[in-house]
Amino acid sequence: MKNKQFTNKGIMIVKGILQEDETVHGKDFTLFYGDMRKAKETIRKKQAVILYEQVECVHSFFGLLDKLSQPARIEYGAVIREGVRLKEDAVILMGAIVNKDAMIGKRTMIDMNAVIGSGAQIGDDVHVGAGAVIAGMMEPACTTPVIIEDGVFIGANAVVAEGVRIGHHAIIGAGSVVLHDVEARAVMIKAPAEKIRERTVDDEQRLCINQTLRKKEVGDHFFDETMD
Repeated sequence: MKNKQFTNKGIMIVKGILQEDETVHGKDFTLFYGDMRKAKETIRKKQAVILYEQVECVHSFFGLLDKLSQPARIEYGAVIREGVRLKEDAVILMGAIVNKDAMIGKRTMIDMNAVIGSGAQIGDDVHVGAGAVIAGMMEPACTTPVIIEDGVFIGANAVVAEGVRIGHHAIIGAGSVVLHDVEARAVMIKAPAEKIRERTVDDEQRLCINQTLRKKEVGDHFFDETMD
């Protein structure tokens, strides 16, 4: 990252027409986009009046992901950094944060206020509960990303430490702290997490995902089905 330029991205609308790079013009206003330091210097020299300002990031190594290009459902308020890969029908709920170079699998839901650290690799049909934290690779430095295999359920406010691998269809109980690898279909609770048993048929029924919630577009039938 030592050769990467810091970014100070945002948008700004000023009164009047200013012919500059990275601008869009309306009838009597100019919209600046891109580097806000450059825009501020131009506006200061022109003595223009700022009508609206929104800064995306300041002194950041990484920008934000282009959400509209993704095959996923992303709710308002989710923060997703550039380099993240979202697979088809993934769901990122409000307040969730997904850091650089993480991968979110098909139909996986990242619940409200969950944090997915840099480089984390999360499989298909996973549910990461509200407030859960999946460690990243940047700080503290770690050479191995967290890997969460298909079908895993992670309860609210659970923590998965850096470098941990969680086997397919494991269950991590709410508030648990996972410090070591977890075998497939294990049910883990406590801090630090301990295995208490294997995943059962009852667990499958209780934790089955709602496929309708994973769809990017739903019609009126969704409300009919969920409110019966």
